Amino acid sequence: TKAGIYGILILSCDLFLYDGMWGRLILAIGVITMLGGALLAVFSIDLKRTLACSSMSQIGFILVGIGMQGMLGEENALAVHGTVLHMVNHSLIKLVLFMAAGVIYMNTHLLDLNKIRGFGRKKPLLKLIFLTGALAIGGIPLFGGYVSKTLLHEAIVEYGGGMVMKLVEWLFLISGGLTVAYMTKLYVAIFVEENMDNKLQEQYDGMKKYMDKASAFALGGSALILLLWGLVPHMTMDRAAKLAEGFMNYHAAGSVQTIQYFSLNNLSGGLISIVIGVIVYVFFVRKILIRKSG
Repeated sequence: TKAGIYGILILSCDLFLYDGMWGRLILAIGVITMLGGALLAVFSIDLKRTLACSSMSQIGFILVGIGMQGMLGEENALAVHGTVLHMVNHSLIKLVLFMAAGVIYMNTHLLDLNKIRGFGRKKPLLKLIFLTGALAIGGIPLFGGYVSKTLLHEAIVEYGGGMVMKLVEWLFLISGGLTVAYMTKLYVAIFVEENMDNKLQEQYDGMKKYMDKASAFALGGSALILLLWGLVPHMTMDRAAKLAEGFMNYHAAGSVQTIQYFSLNNLSGGLISIVIGVIVYVFFVRKILIRKSG
């Protein structure tokens, strides 16, 4: 839970500040949580369960950042910024995705992806809102999740540490790829594919007033904030991270070096995860949905 994360964060930033052994313990827990949650989300065909398992995985990413703070010691700026920004990103993204899922459930009273398949084909506003959250959590460049995951990835790379940390780096990238895979699964099933029941698809397509103006404003406004937040990271995300440095007990002399988020070196990590995600979706996730719908 988020309360547990805050508790671990407070312990890490106060009682166990710069404690390498504590950092390694939290890193190990984070890697298991990050990968385990992503795997559960990949194999789920329930909308709510997939998003819940996704939250578990994203908490793992945050724990990885907390662990790297302890391991990097006083030179942990990347881990500090990545941790706090991924906490904020996760909150904003899941606000959008769970509200969108709520709209779907209130209209269908169903959560099985095979039964709600095609619900959003002719609902452009909901489609755009959900896509914004999906791209952000998937770590796609120009969206907030890419920035925070890039910082966490670079913190792992900065530490080095031989084969063990190389394995941690690849598990990090694979978990990012699994995120792309399960979010693609959700988006394609709900907003691209047609339901196998033609009458049910006609019913979904005929829903013109599927959410009221207040819901549309809340969803659209949240998605817009999430979109703008990631488009100009130096103006928004970097400043937000600096505001949290005191809470995270980061007091290094001088200013943190500006990260070139869209340099080829930083883009490469995100692109590796995207490629992994596409492969997992095409060769595994689609087959899971087809088999479970048969």
